[in-house]
Amino acid sequence: MLKSIYDWSPEDVGYWFGELGPWAKGTFDKKIIEAGIDGSLLMKLTDADLQDFKMNISLHRRITLEAIKKLKKELQNQQTGLWEFKERRSGLAIFIMFGLREFPRSTLTYLYFFNYRDAFLPIFYCSVTLKSANISCTQMQHSPTFGNYLEFLPLMFSIPYYLVGRFASHYLYINYWASRVVILHAVLMTVTEISNMRLLLIHRRSAHYYATKYFIYVLMSSLSIKLLVYFLPVFMTDCIFYWLLYVSPFDAFNRLLKRFFVRNAPHNFDHEEHNHAGVEQQWGFNFQWHARRY
Repeated sequence: MLKSIYDWSPEDVGYWFGELGPWAKGTFDKKIIEAGIDGSLLMKLTDADLQDFKMNISLHRRITLEAIKKLKKELQNQQTGLWEFKERRSGLAIFIMFGLREFPRSTLTYLYFFNYRDAFLPIFYCSVTLKSANISCTQMQHSPTFGNYLEFLPLMFSIPYYLVGRFASHYLYINYWASRVVILHAVLMTVTEISNMRLLLIHRRSAHYYATKYFIYVLMSSLSIKLLVYFLPVFMTDCIFYWLLYVSPFDAFNRLLKRFFVRNAPHNFDHEEHNHAGVEQQWGFNFQWHARRY
């Protein structure tokens, strides 16, 4: 999901040069920017080209060429979209898709602590700070500021699916249909979650009960997904991935339809028990509990 090296601007290349060492910062980085060396030209630089920039010390030229060689090697494994990320990190891709669907807040917290650069930073920057789909090398090198987190965290805890949809919108030109499906899914899950919150407010006396069950559900589901993807054959993991991507939105739509029909169905049984059943149905649990015990 990182910005392709071939899409680096001269400013990105200049920043990269400045990070090679104190000997490059303030001198060669400025020359690179003035010369208009972008990512494509950077990949073609030779020893003779570096001498044209008055890089007279052979050790500096060798360090630069070795760094460019390392960039070329990284370019072969660089993920720039959904399918590239899936091919390289299939297990993590399935975990992220399932986690963002079922428990987005916990998943984003997990990614912050355990997959910060590979997964969290691209989601963070594309959903909050950037206007384009590709993440700038300069911005990826700098840690998010306190102001960035101040903008991100309220959205993460209040409407996390909005962040998912915003992130997907930056990849519309890379993954045309997949991005649109993710955005539609995010909208459906947002509406479903708002409906769930309304029911939890009605049954706030039993909120601690649902919180405990939900915590167990998150823990068991996360562990199961993390472990199973490493033992299942590739065909099975691909089926799970495509189900989460293309079939899961229909499941979210089905949840909304059930909520609508249940709400408008004749009430031939106890109203409290009916509402409680709605909470269990929407949160995906089958709790053996009766509201009248309160």
